Amino acid sequence: MVHEFEGVLSRFGKMKTIGILIVLSKNNFIKKLLDRVELSEFNLILTDEQYLRLDLIQFVKSKRIESTQYNE
Repeated sequence: MVHEFEGVLSRFGKMKTIGILIVLSKNNFIKKLLDRVELSEFNLILTDEQYLRLDLIQFVKSKRIESTQYNE
């Protein structure tokens, strides 16, 4: 699932794009999937509907996302 999603994101600038994978329950993530997202060269968030806003805010605070005015 993550690999296919990265394929879609590869069409866009890596530093300017955040990919969000929303699943039914954040509590049921498989460790292998979490590790894959952590190791991705893309800005990925793996979350559920309940935690979407909080996870997005935390992600943006923890990562340096470049302004969209710059091109790669």
